[in-house]
Amino acid sequence: LGAGEVSHVVVTHPHEDHMGATPELGVDALIVAHPGTTAAMGEPYVFMEGVSMPPKPASALPDLEVRSDTTLVLAAVRVRLVPTVAHTGGDLAVYFPDARVAHLGDTYLAANPMMYP
Repeated sequence: LGAGEVSHVVVTHPHEDHMGATPELGVDALIVAHPGTTAAMGEPYVFMEGVSMPPKPASALPDLEVRSDTTLVLAAVRVRLVPTVAHTGGDLAVYFPDARVAHLGDTYLAANPMMYP
């Protein structure tokens, strides 16, 4: 994808593998996230195997916070954003009702000894 091709970035939860590119993508796109994600992005934290991560710069923090079930229409496509209870306290599921497609971030994780609890 090139500059200006992405209008919105939905951060499903505050882990580096789901929010790491927001400094680059947020330049031209509106960043959308749960308030718990916004709070976490502004603080340093330890990711998975003890890797210390700095806070995201202000330009990479979410522009729009989703506190309750919200539907956006982007390029004539309905996108439903649903706060979920998963493993961070700042989780969103993304549902495309017309296509019956959902992106769940890490809302469901199968048992995996390599993942943290």
